[in-house]
Parts: sequence; C-alpha cells; structure tokens
Amino acid sequence: MLELPEIARLAVQGQKELAGRQIASVAFGDKPHKFLFKNKDDGEIARLLAGKTIREVWADAKWLHLRCEPGVVFSFNEMGGQIRFVEAGSPLPTKAHFV
Repeated sequence: MLELPEIARLAVQGQKELAGRQIASVAFGDKPHKFLFKNKDDGEIARLLAGKTIREVWADAKWLHLRCEPGVVFSFNEMGGQIRFVEAGSPLPTKAHFV
C-alpha cells in the first residue's frame, strides 16, 4: 500500500516525465482487476484517453490525477495498480490491467 509521501513523489515524477506527452492508444490488459471502480466502460475510457496530451500530474491524498487535454482528468489510486512509463519501442509489461 502506498503512503502519502510516495503518492507525492509519484506526482512529482509524473509531472516531470509525463507532462506534455501524448497518449497514443489505450488497451485493457490480460489481467482484469477484480476490485476496480470505474465510471465509464472500457471502450469509453479508451476513447476518452487516446490521443490526449497529459498537461499536469498531481496528488490529492492517496489519489494521483492526470489532467489531459482537451477536457479529461484520469484519476486513480494505489488500489487500481501502479503506473509505469515505457519508452516507445520498448516491450510492454507481460502482466497488465490497463495499457
């Protein structure tokens, strides 16, 4: 379980590494999460995030938020998994809930 200082550190790292980058595509991995709350179905989430540019990453309590333009905020907490940055052309993780 992540603690508040770790979430704050992830927000700083996310702002440095992700801000200004575009989300090329979205897919749901081969390991569906068994305890996940979403306000949209998988297809809608993929449609809303694909092609968006990440403008800001910030922490709020145990939540990490990514403000994407135009008009989307993607929020998640440690119970939804961990975020991994993968350089273009590098192999993706073999197990994933959301890619």
